[in-house]
This record gives sequence, C-alpha cells and structure tokens, in this order.
Amino acid sequence: MRHINKCILYAVLVATPVFAQERIEVFTDTPTQIENLEGVDVVYYDLSAPERIKNQFAPKLPADEKIALAQAKRFFETAEGRVYQLAMRDAYRGRQKMMQYQLTKIPAIVFDDGKYVIYGSTDLAQATMLYRAHLEARQEQH
Repeated sequence: MRHINKCILYAVLVATPVFAQERIEVFTDTPTQIENLEGVDVVYYDLSAPERIKNQFAPKLPADEKIALAQAKRFFETAEGRVYQLAMRDAYRGRQKMMQYQLTKIPAIVFDDGKYVIYGSTDLAQATMLYRAHLEARQEQH
C-alpha cells in the first residue's frame, strides 16, 4: 500500500494497456457533483440514495404488523409503489458494486473493473492522473 496525496492507491498487477481506461466508477455517501471526463464513461454511485428514497417516498406504516403488511401490499401494487421498487433497486446497485469490488472505504474511485481503487477523493482529474502515473511506472518496470 502506498500513500499518494492523502489518497490510497491499491493496485492488482494485471496486464492493462496504458490509458485504455474507458469507465470510472465513483462511490460516495453524499450527493456529490462529479465532473465528466472526455471519452470516459463515469458511473456515480451515491450510497446514501436508498435511505433518501425511503424517507421521501415510502409510506409511513402503523406499528400494528397486520395493518402495516396490508398497507405495504396495497402500496406496492400501485404505480407509485412500482416506481419506488425500481428506484430502490437502482439505488442499491452502488452497494452491490461496492461489495463486488470489496471496497473498504468511501469515497472511492474505481478503475479497471475494481483492479485499481483510489480512496479518499472524488477528484476525477487527480485520480486519473494517479492511475495513469501508476500504469506508466508499471510499464517502465517491464
């Protein structure tokens, strides 16, 4: 593990062409404005989204379990309930990816399908510079 500008860069040594990165994934726990990079697909996951959606759209259910189940069932049969289910499914994709990549902290910027992770920043320009510098150093070693 090597500390770089208060970020941590993990690298799994896998043959990857320099600058072939076409997709970057950003994981945070707060809504964050992420800049776009030309020629790069940036996927942003706000891990706080499920809780926000739940608080904003889920019906308030009574304490009585039987009544609550009946109300929840009716809600999920409505158009609004179906929209809520789809929104929650989309909101949890970030948590699924986080587990897939075995991320340990957020914010995190992921390169190369989880092979490279920069923790502690959402600055794509800086993260891309660190990633490219790492790839160039690796190329020089070989």
